[in-house]
Amino acid sequence: MIRKARKDEESVQSVDLEKKGTRPSHAAADYAGNFHSGAFGTFQVLVKGDSLFLQTRREKFWLRHKQYDVFQPISIRPKIDTTDKGSIRLQFQTGVTGDIESFLGYGLEAADKPFTFTRVPVVQQLTADDLKKYTGEFLLAGMTIKSYIKNDHTLYLFVPGQPEYELASTGKDQFKLIKLDGYSARFEVPDGKEAVSVTFIQPNGNFKAVRKTK
Repeated sequence: MIRKARKDEESVQSVDLEKKGTRPSHAAADYAGNFHSGAFGTFQVLVKGDSLFLQTRREKFWLRHKQYDVFQPISIRPKIDTTDKGSIRLQFQTGVTGDIESFLGYGLEAADKPFTFTRVPVVQQLTADDLKKYTGEFLLAGMTIKSYIKNDHTLYLFVPGQPEYELASTGKDQFKLIKLDGYSARFEVPDGKEAVSVTFIQPNGNFKAVRKTK
């Protein structure tokens, strides 16, 4: 659980070094999701309007913006106390793909170092019929990449010279590569019937492959 600040921490709380006039790097909706820590379990970041909230296993907090991607959790019970000067801070971190991937929790429990909460993608289950539009052969720099269905409900990719990669749906026409952090695939399906291309999003850049014509 999130530890409330003790009175002997008031000297620390009274010195607020935040930079005024800064803004978060992303829209509020981009911070929403589930974030997991081995020490604390899974916390959920929720968005309502232009405000962010943090739901732990026991309590809900309003996330007050402090500076850049740093927020202060303030309990909403019995009501939000905007005078709260607690020392707990959450610092969201952006990955190389430009998406929010984790946050660091400062001031949790009595730890000297922050705890890392890693974003857990919400995996959507798709049927074989749903996946058919993503299957086929795609050309990338003269190389043929194949996407196909296995076990009736799982999409796979095969890149020549590499092992096959299992994909998990994380949103409309988007998939993450299982066991490869920071790697994902975004299909372009203009008519909703058949993907015409797939863009591979990875740490060293984005690479687009177009459907191979017969």
